[in-house]
Amino acid sequence: AVSDELVISTNTVRDVATGIDCYSYSGQFYYSTRISVLLTGNQVVNNSSWGIDLHTDSYGWYNQASSRLEAVAEGNVITGNGGGIRGRRAGYGTTVVTLASNEITGNGGRGAELSVSGSPLVSSNTISGNGGDGLWVSAPGSPVVLRNTISGNGGDGLELSSSDVPLIAFNEFGGNSGVGIRVSNSVLSRVHYNNLGNDGGHEVYNGGAGPVDARYNWWGNETTAQMNLGDNPKDISRIHDIYDDGARGSVAYEPWLSSLFVTPAEPFSRLVTPENGLTVKHPELTISGVAYAADGIDRVEVSVDDGATWQV
Repeated sequence: AVSDELVISTNTVRDVATGIDCYSYSGQFYYSTRISVLLTGNQVVNNSSWGIDLHTDSYGWYNQASSRLEAVAEGNVITGNGGGIRGRRAGYGTTVVTLASNEITGNGGRGAELSVSGSPLVSSNTISGNGGDGLWVSAPGSPVVLRNTISGNGGDGLELSSSDVPLIAFNEFGGNSGVGIRVSNSVLSRVHYNNLGNDGGHEVYNGGAGPVDARYNWWGNETTAQMNLGDNPKDISRIHDIYDDGARGSVAYEPWLSSLFVTPAEPFSRLVTPENGLTVKHPELTISGVAYAADGIDRVEVSVDDGATWQV
């Protein structure tokens, strides 16, 4: 086995084919490779292919050889390239990617494209003004897309498919030429506390058979006015779901936010279930919600007696 840890920081890479190419490979025999890489503070500008490419290949017989790449891209400026940043895997390879606090703007194709392993985390990035989709994700785990600004891209804002439940929360969407959020899952997708509106297509497009829990979002003035009119649920013009195609899952949008959601600077949490003000008489109650802290979350404590006591 071969393993290594790399740090690529504070470089300017420009006017080549692929700006930064990180590649882990295993051949057809018995050796395996594992690489951990941190890319931080780099300026990746005007490269003809991808600004950053993170990938694995592995063709071991009977799974005896494998390659693994664990990559964190944080605080980079990725602009003017053929595509922004890509993560991908092939064969028996495993590629695990975290994107945090990057500026991914003005690239000719997609801003970020992740066809990766596990559950990628995409947090606090600006993904704007790219020629294709802002963010495209395909993963077998539970992708998490938190507190990004995804706007003004030439395709969809976010296109996502996964085998387990994704979370899309606290993001700003708007001005994308396609739809704001497109999910194509057979499982539940969670979409909460996002600011939506002013995209070229639907704000949420359910392209899969699984349901989308899209409660507690701001949908913009026009869509909110339609939701406020008459009974719910109903066919909402800026939501594509089972009302438009019987093979698609539902999008649950009620309750919705009455104004833009302002993300606090300090750590915070918001409940999704049960709904605020609801009285529940039952021996057991499942509480679910979403939380965010810039430095990560150790635990979330819950009080059911108006703050007298707290429990994890």
